Amino acid sequence: MDIKRIIEEERVEIYFQPIMSTHNSRFLGFESLVRGVNENGGNIPPDLLFKQAIAAKQVLELDKLCIRKGLQEGSQLLEENQDIILFLNIDASVIDYYIHSTYILDLVDEIHIQPENIVLEINELPVDSLETMKKFSRLYKEAGFMIAIDDIGGGASNLDRIPMIMPDIMKVDKELIRGIEKSFYKTQVVSMIIQLATNLGALVVVEGIEDIKELRVIAENGAHLIQGYLLGRPMDRPSVDLNKITGRVNHIIGQLHYDSVIASKEQARTHQWMNSLCDDLIKYIRSGQMEFLDEHLPNYLRMVDIEDASESVYVIDQNGTMVTSTIFNDSIHMNRNNKLFKPCLKGDSVRLEVYYTKIMDESHNFWVSKEYISRATGNKCMTLSKKFSDKKGNPYIVCMDFHMKNLSRSLAMMKMTS
Repeated sequence: MDIKRIIEEERVEIYFQPIMSTHNSRFLGFESLVRGVNENGGNIPPDLLFKQAIAAKQVLELDKLCIRKGLQEGSQLLEENQDIILFLNIDASVIDYYIHSTYILDLVDEIHIQPENIVLEINELPVDSLETMKKFSRLYKEAGFMIAIDDIGGGASNLDRIPMIMPDIMKVDKELIRGIEKSFYKTQVVSMIIQLATNLGALVVVEGIEDIKELRVIAENGAHLIQGYLLGRPMDRPSVDLNKITGRVNHIIGQLHYDSVIASKEQARTHQWMNSLCDDLIKYIRSGQMEFLDEHLPNYLRMVDIEDASESVYVIDQNGTMVTSTIFNDSIHMNRNNKLFKPCLKGDSVRLEVYYTKIMDESHNFWVSKEYISRATGNKCMTLSKKFSDKKGNPYIVCMDFHMKNLSRSLAMMKMTS
């Protein structure tokens, strides 16, 4: 590959990959992607193209060519729809040039594109100075462009860039999306990034969505913008059909809506079943004496046939003090044995725990948590907490921790027998 010749002859092709918004269920725009063209007319992947440019010290020349080509061909899409947002990649290693040059500003003026239609996407490559990235972001934001950080959660795009750049858009690294529907940890990391962006007033683009299962997970966790093969593969300008893309978006949104309705009904049935188990436990507690609960609750868990779904139970008074220890189901395996993972004991204060504060601070009779890793066992679980009063009218909160694997098995068996 002669990278200098490729640049001189402008042997690069621009492809556009669609991006949709979950906020208004609409097609939003495209990311401009580049492919090199070899002497036989075959494609050269962008990573290989830029690798050769780095070796030949031609990164700036290649980057400028890709930006110009992307804007020129993107302008044709804007002629069809002036609301389209165009994402352009900027190589982080050469952004100092764009701080001291009007190259991009001159291009958008020449091609008659409004900066408001452009997102300048800084890739994950390391930079010599975060201050340079800060200057670049401030300069181009003031000119009307939007700024995105690519590959959050992977590569060299560390979180320390975010407060410096104050991006409008954060793009999640696609490696976090592979198999996310099967990975509790990946789901939590992506959810954290989405929540962080939301708190900062930024939008999140989740790249690499290839099937509806992945999309369902990230949509449930609040992702704002979606990109990936599920929506559409990168295509050259003549192949772009805005009506076809809009139809694909509508189809995907319809699938998500249907799945959401089904999931909501399933969740309601699950919570109802968990609540009924908790009601039975409260009846048992009221039938005895509170001071002997530590002795009696283990027997109750052995008696109740709930397929080991309940990992543990415990009771808290209105001040947030444990009036029982954490009482475990005999069959529960402790997944973590280190000293950081320990169950609460009788007399411990749990006033800062969400299962206490949600019940005390809000007008709810009972509350169900999301899935989380228990700090008592290291297992993935879900907690239901509910107010009740003993025979003397004293207020308490009873909590049941449900082991997620066992809970899923119990619910599946219920479906089979219903």
